[in-house]
Amino acid sequence: MNLQKFTKDKGRLLKEIEKQFKILKIRMSVSHPQLGNLEPNCYFMTAAFTQNSLISDPIKRLEYIRNLHEKLFMKIMGKTVKRYKLPKNRYKQTTSIDFYDFPGTQKGQGNTVLLPHIHSLLLIHPETVGRFEKARLEEFGVFNDPELRNKIQSLDFQEIKDRENLLKVIDYSSKFYRKPAFPFNEEQLHSLLYNCFGGQQASGKK
Repeated sequence: MNLQKFTKDKGRLLKEIEKQFKILKIRMSVSHPQLGNLEPNCYFMTAAFTQNSLISDPIKRLEYIRNLHEKLFMKIMGKTVKRYKLPKNRYKQTTSIDFYDFPGTQKGQGNTVLLPHIHSLLLIHPETVGRFEKARLEEFGVFNDPELRNKIQSLDFQEIKDRENLLKVIDYSSKFYRKPAFPFNEEQLHSLLYNCFGGQQASGKK
């Protein structure tokens, strides 16, 4: 989805993201013979990364965090869904709507000299919520992973249960996307500040 055309109209942007969220939510819902319709659980996740002063170029900093974020997402996926790579299990895959943000965005346009952090809306398939909750208590093993433990500063989760909080989270998450600082106000880089992982979006991310 191309959200860039909506950035000057906050209301339309929030509605477009909510629309995508609803489509994904419907796709991940299942019908249970005893329990009726089961919808995915929604969580707001913020991932902050350990600052790296050796990466001076802002584009390379973004690429560095995008690569780390993909590894983090696949770590969460692996802990949440058994054998998630199998086509028959793809419908259970976690889905994530992500916005890249920079420190100081609330006070201005964000400090792009520092590494970005990521705000995500996670949709957890109803058949995998138990595994997700168990893994979340152990922070998905991230801080025991040699590849990630020294690069991820913190993970924070908040369950979202109603539309009011969902819209607040979308508003908060997309603040840098709506008002990007140079050089991320350039179209090509701006498009990288938004991402969607999971389900069919994750096919090929092996």
